[in-house]
Formats: sequence, structure tokens, C-alpha cells
Amino acid sequence: MAAITGTVTAVGKNGEKGMLYFARGVFTFSAALVTTDTYNISNLLPRGGARIVAGRIVGSKMDTNATPQLAFRIGNSDDDDGYLTQQTQGTGTQTGFSFDGALVNQVVTNRNLSMTVNTNPATGATSGTFNIELLLEAV
Repeated sequence: MAAITGTVTAVGKNGEKGMLYFARGVFTFSAALVTTDTYNISNLLPRGGARIVAGRIVGSKMDTNATPQLAFRIGNSDDDDGYLTQQTQGTGTQTGFSFDGALVNQVVTNRNLSMTVNTNPATGATSGTFNIELLLEAV
């Protein structure tokens, strides 16, 4: 299991209805990521509920192989793949993704977010930093 430290930057904590907000979780890892590693972000989404519009993961390559195999899912404690059922890391340093889980376009009041590794990397980086960045609408 990789040692993880992180911080959260959440804008619009009170969530004015209809407003778009940006939220970011920043994580540093100090060992190669492995299946079932989970990164939790508490209180990332605004109070009162939100609908996620878009998201991406950007930062250090977590799988340095020319053909990355690292895959992850994104959700919350109610549904661990509710936002994204599975995404393989791209070959660059930025991985954009389309939400395809059951919580897409649903109003969620669970303010937490989690990312879990589904598939081990082909060649895991032993250290680095990555951001989970979200654009969301307060409802």
C-alpha cells in the first residue's frame, strides 16, 4: 500500500444553487500504487448537494510504462464507483475522464470523494504528486 498525504482545496463550501465551482484534492505518494489503495477526500463537495459536471486527474505519471495498465475508479462511501466505474491512466501526465457511474447527473449530498486503484500499474512510479480536479454545480 502506498503512503499517501494530501490536502483539499474546495471553493464554494456553502454551495449557492446554480453556481459552478472548482474543487481540487492534491495527493503525494511515496510508493508504487497497488490494487485497493484508496484515496479519500472529505468535505470536497458543497453543502446542500452538488452535481459533478467534469473532472480530471493531472500530475506525475503513476504508471511509467509505455503502455500503462494502472486503472482506478471514483465514487464516494455510498457507491465507490458511482462517478467513474473504471479509467486507465493515459500515456501523458494528464488523464481526463468522462463520468459513467450511477451517480452521474444525480444530486448527491455525500460531500466526500474517493479514488480506488482497480488494476496495478505495469511499472509503478515510486513517488509523485497528483490532483483530482472537479467542476461541479451546486443544487
